[in-house]
Amino acid sequence: MVTAHSNLRTLTAAGLIGLVALGGAMAGCRGERSDKPPRQFLPDMDDSPKFKPQTQTDFFEDGRAMRPRVPGTVAFGAFSSTSDEVATPDDSAVDQYLSRHRADLLRDDTAFYQGKDASGAYIARIPSSVQVTTQLIEAGRKQFNISCASCHGYDGAGGASGTVGRQWAYPVPGFYDPKYALGATEPGPNGSTVPAKTGLDGYLFDVIRNGVWDAAGANKMPGYGYAMSEEVSWGIVAYMRTLQATRQGSLDEVPGERRGELERIRAAAAQQQAAGAAAGPAGSTPAGDKAPSKEGK
Repeated sequence: MVTAHSNLRTLTAAGLIGLVALGGAMAGCRGERSDKPPRQFLPDMDDSPKFKPQTQTDFFEDGRAMRPRVPGTVAFGAFSSTSDEVATPDDSAVDQYLSRHRADLLRDDTAFYQGKDASGAYIARIPSSVQVTTQLIEAGRKQFNISCASCHGYDGAGGASGTVGRQWAYPVPGFYDPKYALGATEPGPNGSTVPAKTGLDGYLFDVIRNGVWDAAGANKMPGYGYAMSEEVSWGIVAYMRTLQATRQGSLDEVPGERRGELERIRAAAAQQQAAGAAAGPAGSTPAGDKAPSKEGK
């Protein structure tokens, strides 16, 4: 038979055990910056250590907190969902966006992303994966005027055509030089002719993105791949080919409904050129764009 005295002893023992446990828990709170709750009984779980960018650490042998990518790994994308899991009015647009995003991370298409074939040689024409449309050429024109015109001129003639090009230590190339024409050739072995790399679309694409380096390793032209996508870079190539085409053929080949408009543009350009020659050397100005003012330089 259980007596009241035994129950009291049991409750007392339980209370003592609870006080010991509470004291141990409170001991873990010693040294905190505040005596107010909430209490951190496992602070290493709440405040786990981390490495900040551009910091030094003794944990790794090279002393770098930022770790290089593990060899053999490839990026997949910033999205965990696919187009089938995204509810939108236009699933095809979502699918195209996600596909392009992942393709840009993988960069598996050497023709599109490098301008080269599987063997590493420059491709002759803009790859079939690029749809050369009026919109693409216009995007190429805008980026050309931003990144290229200051040296090569808005008309792509090089030399004294560009504002910066006139001050350069050596003549800046113009895109109407025959060696840059599509299908250009150069002397080969035994009196033969071979395709000139300067006339290949893949070479022009590579120059736009990576610049030009001479045999001694000196950088003759900076690359602009950081400032534009691969697609826009191909747009510049397409725009350069468009500029070259403007100096080919004759006005008689233009349809009659456009011929009068072109004749007016030609007459206005001739007047502008004559006025510029009378005023002194000046860089060319693109149609529809304003030349930079001296105050903005």
